[in-house]
Parts: sequence; C-alpha cells; structure tokens
Amino acid sequence: MPVHVSPSADHLAVTVRVFSQRFSATRRGARLARRLAVQQLDAWGFPYGGEVSDSVGLIVGELAANAAIHGRVPGRDFELRLRELPGSDRPGTLRIEVADTRTEKRPPGPGAFAPPPTDSEAGRGLVLVTALATRWGVLDRHPVGKTIHAELDLWRREETRRPGAQGWVSGGDASEAVTTTCSAHATARNASPTTSTSHTATSGDHSGARHANRITPRSRPLL
Repeated sequence: MPVHVSPSADHLAVTVRVFSQRFSATRRGARLARRLAVQQLDAWGFPYGGEVSDSVGLIVGELAANAAIHGRVPGRDFELRLRELPGSDRPGTLRIEVADTRTEKRPPGPGAFAPPPTDSEAGRGLVLVTALATRWGVLDRHPVGKTIHAELDLWRREETRRPGAQGWVSGGDASEAVTTTCSAHATARNASPTTSTSHTATSGDHSGARHANRITPRSRPLL
C-alpha cells in the first residue's frame, strides 16, 4: 500500500515579493510614488479601489510627502519599498518602507507621537498612518537618514487577492511557490529606476534561497 508523505513544514517554499523604487524628493515625486505603489499592488492581485490598495495608497502618499518635504536633502532621492511577507496558514503582511537621507528631522515614534491641535493645518499625516496601519515605526538608516515603516496584516482585511494576478498560485500544492520579478518602470524623470526583486526561499534554510533580480541603472544616488 503506497504511503504518501507530505513535505515537512520546515521545508515549504515561500515567496517574498519586493518592489523598490527611488524618486526625486519633490511633491511630484511623492505623487508618483503613490501612483506606482497602487499599480504594483494591482499586479500582485490587490485591485485598484480595494481596501488594501486604498490604505496603502494613502500611507505611501503621506510618508512620501513627508520624505519630500521634511526629509529632503538637495541632490538626493527618497526610496519606496514594498514587501509582501507570506503567512503560515493565512495571508501574511504587507510592509511599506520610505527612506530618506535626512537624519536630524526624525518624527517621534508611535509611543511618543502626539496628534496636532484640532485647528492645525499640518501634522496630520502620521495620524492617518496610525489609523490605517496595523503598526508603524521609525528606524535609523545606515549610514545616514531614517526609514519610516508601516505594516498591514492582510489577514485582518476582508478583501482577498484577485485570482489569476501576477504571482497568484491557484489550485496548486501548498509547498508550491511562484517566483516573479516585480518591476515598475519609471513613467517620469522624477522616478529613478532601481532594483525590483522576488525571492523564493525554503523555510529554515535561507542559505539555499533563490533570487530573481532585475537591475536597471538609477540616475541619482540615495546616499
């Protein structure tokens, strides 16, 4: 009698999707960052106008605007990075990172953050991020600058990924993973193309991870 052995949970392949793009530290660059973020989410199966797309669009818009206005260093870009981190038995987490090269203008973290006065016309960006994100924080960026990150736990959202989208596994084995190179081309000179990567790794053995990279030159340094 044949015996069917399921693959060990410690050796299931997982896919981590990463989108990374650099933009000029201008208001136009901030608008473009938001636009490309929702475009990339649509390619990953989260359609325009959905809960995930709208939430990420607002978060990216606020963080990118802060980087362009308060984190601007002449001649330097800011960087947007999206990561879709898989879960074990349920949808995982979407992580948003916006990095700039200005160290001294660091916003307070979630524990020290105080909402602005009700009559204030500014300072409400992080209030919106706090309301939409599952968690957020501020990290040092090596060698200079800072990174503001926000995370959305996808399993808390009622929306599901659109079947048939790029990287969507339908009707496959739980150990199956699709490796795709996630690339969004710059649509204006305000965007500086950089590296977009998708990783397929085996849980518990990251040394054997396979990487699919697409690299194009960027016009201005972030550092």
